[in-house]
Amino acid sequence: MQQLFTKFTALAGAVLLFSGLNAQTTRPDDGTIRYEKATRPALVIHLDPETKPLKEAWTDYLKDQYDVKLKGFGFLSNKDVLYKEGISFPAISDKKIDFYTEIIQDETGSKMSVFATHGYDSYLSPTDYSDEYANMRKIFEDFLKSYVPNYYKDMVENTQEVVDDLSKDREKLSKDIEKNNRKIQKMSEDLEELKQEVEEDKSTLQQTDEKLQGRQEKLKVLQLKLKNVETSPN
Repeated sequence: MQQLFTKFTALAGAVLLFSGLNAQTTRPDDGTIRYEKATRPALVIHLDPETKPLKEAWTDYLKDQYDVKLKGFGFLSNKDVLYKEGISFPAISDKKIDFYTEIIQDETGSKMSVFATHGYDSYLSPTDYSDEYANMRKIFEDFLKSYVPNYYKDMVENTQEVVDDLSKDREKLSKDIEKNNRKIQKMSEDLEELKQEVEEDKSTLQQTDEKLQGRQEKLKVLQLKLKNVETSPN
């Protein structure tokens, strides 16, 4: 039963996870982020995955696709803000930039914010460095279009496995219940037979007691007669 409860809990978690699926998107919004005591323009999206696997997927994607190795996540490191400063990122700009990503936990899963700057207060935005901002958006969207569907595909497969296991457990439990009910029925029938035998034995015992009492009284009479015969003079 504990194993079944564990599987049920896993399934319930998956159901809660998918409850916001209709609202999920792969297009980040133009937003802002509070960074270094100031509000910065950023591309922002809320996603279902937890922060750690999301960070791992994002850093791997940038490394594989653009040879950009973000700092802040990896062996013994799991910071909220991942970064790489003073880098060449031709897919975004022909000038060096400081590139940042904040991934933090929120009420649904994770909030992911991507932003970049050419230096102090020179952040990419829809109005400032708009072409570079659009390039950054495309990179972000390409990642989301790849990662989000695969994430849900994995979740569907994992949840399907849980559903299949729960169905098998339910079938087994139903068979066990049916089997035990048959045992209970058989035991009830046996118990009824035993009760009937006990009642019959009680009746037989009563009859035996009556016969025994009668024979004991007769025995006493016979013993008395024998004694009289033996003691009487010839």
